[in-house]
Amino acid sequence: MTDKYKLRLVFESGTAEEFKDCITHARGIDLYVRNIHTVQTNSNTLVFESTRDRTYAMLLLSDDPLYTVHEID
Repeated sequence: MTDKYKLRLVFESGTAEEFKDCITHARGIDLYVRNIHTVQTNSNTLVFESTRDRTYAMLLLSDDPLYTVHEID
């Protein structure tokens, strides 16, 4: 899997790494059930197989008050 299609979930300052990790993992599972395969590289980053998957994921994940979603190039 290439590393150029990434999304970062940006949490409020001071959020525990364990919490970030759990939420990011749960969002990865949410995407998997929609047939979007990801790899979690750290507590708040997901890597995608294509730019199309990343864009779709951004739309799906953007409506959560716990974090904001940012593309990483």
